[in-house]
Amino acid sequence: MPAGWKRWFKAKLGPTQREKRKYPRKPLQIKVTNLKSGFFTYYISTDISAGGMFLQAEEPLPAGTPLDLQFSLPSSDQPLQVAAEVIRIIPAAPGSNSPSGMGIRFLNLPEAARQVIHEFVEQPT
Repeated sequence: MPAGWKRWFKAKLGPTQREKRKYPRKPLQIKVTNLKSGFFTYYISTDISAGGMFLQAEEPLPAGTPLDLQFSLPSSDQPLQVAAEVIRIIPAAPGSNSPSGMGIRFLNLPEAARQVIHEFVEQPT
């Protein structure tokens, strides 16, 4: 292969998923409750940003599913309750240690909640 093949592939394929992200992410494992369906469903998060989070789920919900999430960040004693939707499904890969789950986008996030999440993400670990 020519010396600049990686650069050529990047130019042809466009930005990577990480480069497309609008908000920086931070690892975070907390319990997240979905209150939407009339009964509580619990998930564990793997990361969070001001735009959304990833939730581990053995049986992820379909893309477009609305959620009403409640969770507390370690840096705050006030629980956050946010409207969200499933935007991406990650199935379990055979032989992989990566969890299956759902990419979640926050919807109409109040500015105060966005600020709390942003400050948490920006804190040094």
